[in-house]
Amino acid sequence: MNKYQEQIANGVKLLDAKVPNWETEIDLHILNLQQFDRCVLGQLGHNRNTDFYGMKEKLGLDDSFSASMEHGFLVDHDYVISPFAEYKLLTIEWKNLIRTRRGITTEE
Repeated sequence: MNKYQEQIANGVKLLDAKVPNWETEIDLHILNLQQFDRCVLGQLGHNRNTDFYGMKEKLGLDDSFSASMEHGFLVDHDYVISPFAEYKLLTIEWKNLIRTRRGITTEE
């Protein structure tokens, strides 16, 4: 399990507890963890008339950057060479997890 898979597992556990069937609400075609309106929390927030930060609050996450990183919603800009590349990897991991949960074996 890589670092993003571990962090995402924390995020999934939280989402499963607070937002049942959350994975059915995510549009994989636009999912992009680097954009607050297209990331997991951004998309879930949009469906609830809020945004990334509003969803963090609804999930009980504090407003710190580290809380978002620990749950696979952001990458640590201070410790990566290319945040863009890291967000791409993070997005791929979320897509893979969501596809698996939906029972999709090919790219949607």
